[in-house]
Amino acid sequence: MREQRESLFDEVFAGSWWCKQRDFPPCDEWKGEIEKHLRFVRDKGWLRSIKCQLQSRNYDSFLSEIFAAYFIENTLRFEVTGWNPKMKQGRDVEFVINDRACGQIFCEVKSPGWQGQLTKAEIQTGRAKRAKYSKVGEERYVAPYQHIRQTIRKAYAKFAKSKQNLLVVTDNLFQPMPMDKLVTCGPNKMPMNICWALYNTNKELYGGLGCFKTKDYENLGGILFLNDRFLSKFFAWFESNANARRPLSRQFVARALKLNEERVKSAEHDYMRHNGTD
Repeated sequence: MREQRESLFDEVFAGSWWCKQRDFPPCDEWKGEIEKHLRFVRDKGWLRSIKCQLQSRNYDSFLSEIFAAYFIENTLRFEVTGWNPKMKQGRDVEFVINDRACGQIFCEVKSPGWQGQLTKAEIQTGRAKRAKYSKVGEERYVAPYQHIRQTIRKAYAKFAKSKQNLLVVTDNLFQPMPMDKLVTCGPNKMPMNICWALYNTNKELYGGLGCFKTKDYENLGGILFLNDRFLSKFFAWFESNANARRPLSRQFVARALKLNEERVKSAEHDYMRHNGTD
């Protein structure tokens, strides 16, 4: 039974560069999760068109796109209806979802990767072609709020002003962006790095004014943050842009904000348990 369940994974990656690496897949759980996501795009009829991309050495970014679509359809319950629709100046975003009340929401997925943390010397010696973790305990310093800002800037050119646009950030850094520390940011609690990236009000700190404090990103309706899809402690968080020219639908925002409520409750529970007040 197990062999049959994982056969699509074997079919997709057979003959690829990655299947020749001894640590691919790194574990059975990883393989099982990928199998689930591959079946999702196969049932949509899109697997054939992206199979070559999945077999490339940069397959991680394509898996992130599939994972984001899977999460939105299966957790937020918005149907994914199109893959790689054309947008601004012929560019395409990853997929489009259907909001029955307010039409389509166009979704761009960005996955800041560990390859971007390598030095020029490491790239020249082929480090980017090896597994993400080539040695035990390999870590790299990261300023998460800066990565969030850079990711928004890279994605923004794709968003048409007349559309509902959503950015999904699924980082694949050596160390996932730390989102466990919640702070009071305006009227709400949220992860500290998201607060600094989106809502900072001090021009001299954390890269200047937050991306959602100005109209510089008015074509972006909101951001959905998803952490490494294989971590035991999964993380999801959503922020809508109050300065958006075309805000995301109320239904989408309402469902997505429930992710935040669940995260805050979980953090409060963990705090009480840690401090012996539960």
